[in-house]
Amino acid sequence: MNMEDNTVESQTQVSVIFLYSDHLKKPAFESIHQELEADRRAILEKLSEKYRICSHWVVSTNQDLLSFVQAFQSDESDIVILLYQTQVEELHIQELVAAVGKKPLVTWCYLPWKRAPKPLSYEEYLRASGAASMFVAFYELRKRSVPYLPVFGSIQDADLLHKLDAFIQSARVKTQLRRANIAVLEHTGVKTDEIFKEFQELGITLKEVHLTEYQEEVTKVSEDEVAEYVQQLREHVPDLMVTIPTLQLGAKLSVALRRVAFQNNLDVLALPAHSAEIRKALKICPGLPPEWSDNPHTIYLTTLDPGAILSSVLLRLVTGQVGFLFKAWFWDKARNILVGGHTGLQFPNISAPKLSLVCGDYYCNRADPDGGVQLEFIAKPGRVTMLQMEYRSDGWKALITSGMCLESELWVEGLPQAVIRPDCTIDHYLDVVSATGSGRNWVMIYGSVIDELKALFELMQIPFDIIQQ
Repeated sequence: MNMEDNTVESQTQVSVIFLYSDHLKKPAFESIHQELEADRRAILEKLSEKYRICSHWVVSTNQDLLSFVQAFQSDESDIVILLYQTQVEELHIQELVAAVGKKPLVTWCYLPWKRAPKPLSYEEYLRASGAASMFVAFYELRKRSVPYLPVFGSIQDADLLHKLDAFIQSARVKTQLRRANIAVLEHTGVKTDEIFKEFQELGITLKEVHLTEYQEEVTKVSEDEVAEYVQQLREHVPDLMVTIPTLQLGAKLSVALRRVAFQNNLDVLALPAHSAEIRKALKICPGLPPEWSDNPHTIYLTTLDPGAILSSVLLRLVTGQVGFLFKAWFWDKARNILVGGHTGLQFPNISAPKLSLVCGDYYCNRADPDGGVQLEFIAKPGRVTMLQMEYRSDGWKALITSGMCLESELWVEGLPQAVIRPDCTIDHYLDVVSATGSGRNWVMIYGSVIDELKALFELMQIPFDIIQQ
C-alpha cells in the first residue's frame, strides 16, 4: 500500500438498496410511484458526483429480495447504503444483513425534502413514510449488533452529505489499514511480540527489520550519495552546529534508512529512541530526515510506542499528512499552552521558516555537541488535531484533542518542538488525561478532522474520548 495515494473519492464503490412498499405499484398510486423513481434518480445522481455507484437495487417484493441476495454475492462495492423510501410491510433485515456481510453499512432515514410542505396530500405523506420503517430497522440492527452509520434527511442536506463523506472515508481507511506495511527495527529488550499481537487485533501484520540489515545498507552508501544528501539538507537548513564528519555520518545513516524503507516498501519504519545498541553499532543514532519530499513515501518514527505508530498511520490515511510526534513536556496555565515535541526523526516540512538548524543529539550525548546530529525547529502556526492511541487490557482506545499551534520563538534548545494552545483550559486537559490514563505520545497534524476520526472509531468500534471544553 502507498499511503500518500489514499484520498481518491471517485474510487470508492457504493451500492444502494432502496426499499419501498409493493402496495404503491398499484395503478391508483401511479403518480407517487413516478415521484419515488425520480427521487431515486436524484439520489444516485448526487452520489455519483463523488463515488462510483457499483450497483443499486429496488426491493419491494420477496422475489426482488431473492434476486438481490443471489446477485449481491458477486458485488464489489466498498460501502452499502440501506434506504427505506417508504414504509414497508416487511423489513427483511435478517436477509439484508446476511447478504451485506461485513461491508460497512449506512442506514439512511430518508426524507424527500429539507423543509416539510404543509399541507400534505396522502400521496405526499406516503412518499416520506420510510422513516417509520427505518426506525424499526435501527432496533433490529442493534439487536443483532450490526455496526452502521445512521444518517437522516434529504439529498440536499449538507450535514448528511458531510457525515456520509466522513463515513465512506473511514471505511476506506479501515480497509487500507489492514494493508499498511509497518516495520520496527529490532532492539534488545523490546517485547516486539507484544507489539505485534496488539496490531494483529486490527488485522495488521508487522514486520521486523534486523539491525544487521540496516548496518549493511550503511556500508553501501557512496560518497556521492552522502554529498547529494548534504546539499539537499543545506537547501532546507543552512545553519549547521556540528562538524562536517558528523554531518556526513548522519547523512549516511539517513540515506541507508531510506534504502531499507524503499526496499521493503514500508509505509512506516519505527526505530527505538535513544538506543545505546544503535550507537554502539553505528556510532550515532539516525536523526536527520531520510526524505525531504512534501509527500514522503515512508513515515519514520523514533519510537516503538505502538500507539504512536498506529496514530501516525491513521492520520496519514485520513489526511495524507505525516504527523508530528508530540510528547507534552510542560505547560503554562497563564498562557494556556502546552509545550512539547520529540527527539529524533521528525518530519521537517512543518517547520516554521528560518527557525531550524542542525545541532547535536543532546539527549544521547549532551556532553559532546558533536556526538550526534538532529534537527532543531519549531512547528509552524495553524489549527491542529492531535490523536493518541493506547492499548489497554480491553483493547485499543483513542484520545482526541484539537487546538492552535502558535507562532513562537524556539522554546527549548536542541529539539523539534511545538507550542499548542488547546481548545480547552490546561486544567481541563490535565483532568481528562489523568482520568483516562493518557499515554506518552500524541501525533499532531494540521487541520480539523475530529468528525472524520469519530466516524472512523465508531466504525472500528474503538472507544474514544475527545478533550474539548
